[in-house]
Amino acid sequence: MPSPGLSKTSRAGRIIVALPFLALAALCFKELGPGKLGELAQPSLESRKIEWAGGSVTVLDSFYRVGWVDEMFRPMSVVFGISSLGIDPVAWWQMLSFLTDAGVLYAVWLLESSRVANKWTPAYLATFFAFACQIIPVGVFANFFYFLCFVFGPPASSLAQNNNNNNNNNNNNNNQTLTPRYHTFLLPLILTLHTAKLLAAYLSPSLPTRHYWVWAWQTAPLWIGVANFLLSKTLLPKNIKSNLATSPTTLLTVLALISMTVWLSAVFSSPYSLSDIFVPSLFTQANDLILHCRRALQFDHICAFAGSHLYLVYLLFDLYSTGLVQGGNLLLPVAALPVVGVCAGPGAALACGWLWRERLLKGLNRN
Repeated sequence: MPSPGLSKTSRAGRIIVALPFLALAALCFKELGPGKLGELAQPSLESRKIEWAGGSVTVLDSFYRVGWVDEMFRPMSVVFGISSLGIDPVAWWQMLSFLTDAGVLYAVWLLESSRVANKWTPAYLATFFAFACQIIPVGVFANFFYFLCFVFGPPASSLAQNNNNNNNNNNNNNNQTLTPRYHTFLLPLILTLHTAKLLAAYLSPSLPTRHYWVWAWQTAPLWIGVANFLLSKTLLPKNIKSNLATSPTTLLTVLALISMTVWLSAVFSSPYSLSDIFVPSLFTQANDLILHCRRALQFDHICAFAGSHLYLVYLLFDLYSTGLVQGGNLLLPVAALPVVGVCAGPGAALACGWLWRERLLKGLNRN
């Protein structure tokens, strides 16, 4: 017998249930120590050089040609430089995996923003939140985003009710439906504006080139969202049908395979253990920029995907609480998430879990 669960919980009740997201955000903010991070990065900002025992790279004085924008992103170019330039080889593996997984994360957010039920809810503002995560750590702002989406987004009961009311009408008007128009261009946009820039920032043979592409990559979520909106509005008819080439399944499968490839490279090709790469020291406080960046961004990675997987579990349980989804359909993906996460990485696990939920929603649409 399904429990009344999350779907019929009051707004106050959903706030209480969603408090773990705020706890994760607070933990991430505390462990990143933005004040300390800025203090440790200050010498590089003042000298306009990232220097280490093996060499140095000049920090770009201007990239976006807008003073305040360059000033906003310059500290982050130094922080990301620790990993992208290979100054800390452990961080190089961790951040390459983390930022590749971020492509899956942004894709899921943008797909959810195209869901009919999410119009004018926090999920509808996916581009804003994704871009904000380039300025405020993902582990902080993503969890705040999930808190807002869960508290103010539509419960699964509204999706099911809408389905019942419209069963004999046009299913494209159902609340659970994704709007194909708004995800048709996502795959090429994410691959060119996020993945390609990221790989250039971490794999280019020239270190100054890597630094250049770090700057270029930092605004990627904004341009993906803007380009997707403009292309969708100008080049596609309103009632376009989804097909294999433009489906969410194709989008997330491709991005998950890329994330899994990077994860498996870390597992089998890195000279470091997975715990060294991905698990931060819980008791050692680093007092130099390199080790502090490593520890801070490991916490960022863990908090971002812990929140993402928790949000997915909440959505699945919310769907189960409508009484239209059997417990087995809930337990399978929940149990599989950590297994897939270990075997293929957290980004691939998120993609698989989201596609499973989408399959369940489509099942409601056929009932």
